[in-house]
Amino acid sequence: MVSVVVGHDGWLFLGDDTNASIRQFKGQLTIGETERLKWVAYHHDVNSLASNVGCDHIFMIAPSKESIWTDYYPYKDEADMAIIRYLSAFPHCVYQRDLLHSARNVFPTYPKTNTHWNDWGAYVSIRNILERVERKVPEIPRDEFEVRPGHFGDLGNKLDPQVSADTISHKSNFWDFRIYDNKIVNNGRVWIYENKAAILDQVCLLYGDSFSTNLAKFLARWFRRLVYVHTTPIDASFALKEKPDLIIYEVAERFLIRAPTPMAKFNIKDVIAEKIRKEPPDLAAELITKQRELWPDFSC
Repeated sequence: MVSVVVGHDGWLFLGDDTNASIRQFKGQLTIGETERLKWVAYHHDVNSLASNVGCDHIFMIAPSKESIWTDYYPYKDEADMAIIRYLSAFPHCVYQRDLLHSARNVFPTYPKTNTHWNDWGAYVSIRNILERVERKVPEIPRDEFEVRPGHFGDLGNKLDPQVSADTISHKSNFWDFRIYDNKIVNNGRVWIYENKAAILDQVCLLYGDSFSTNLAKFLARWFRRLVYVHTTPIDASFALKEKPDLIIYEVAERFLIRAPTPMAKFNIKDVIAEKIRKEPPDLAAELITKQRELWPDFSC
């Protein structure tokens, strides 16, 4: 059962979870040698896939909320050794702690009641990522971002009574560009967007976890085609089919403690099929039909 840590001024943070986030932050749990070697293999797969497709790629680590809002976190004067060990081993990875902390001077980058960044944090992060791979996109005016009250988030809704707070959202609806949604929640989700008026006449492939849902909003605005696959392990079939100009890999900081399944052993259709088998027959049939829009031979 995931617990919630109540920090200063009502800020909520993830408590006990399967990744032992608190122990990671306090330096009591670090990335072991076995997992480090698995990450070496993962990054080899990342580089090989991009080279095979002939595209640019970048690996980004979404900082945990407690890494950005440390001054509101109840655990003090400790070192988050897991991320330090990871960045020492893989210095090419992008970890934007300083950027997201600085962006707090404009708007909060994470809501009080959610583990994930809000639209402002996601925007600041992804625009910086695109600059690093030499994709120039215009700055979005700050007045397009607004304060929205009543956000319970994935932490506020775990308290009794539930707690809500303000969040920062972008005013526009980028879902208008979405042409496909396989209706799978979280792992196994596939969203495809097309925007003929995009400033970048390119295809972007985004592999990521739940932090990536906000990133997709902005990438769909800037790229002619965006394919977002909710996964940390790599299903190479998307890259081989789409032939993207850019692949972005996103992983949440707290997930670094365990390396993903190797690319050669991973097929996202297996993840999706396992989820569908747990659904009632009528819903399962609908989901199977939806998957066959993308994979005509899909079956459970």
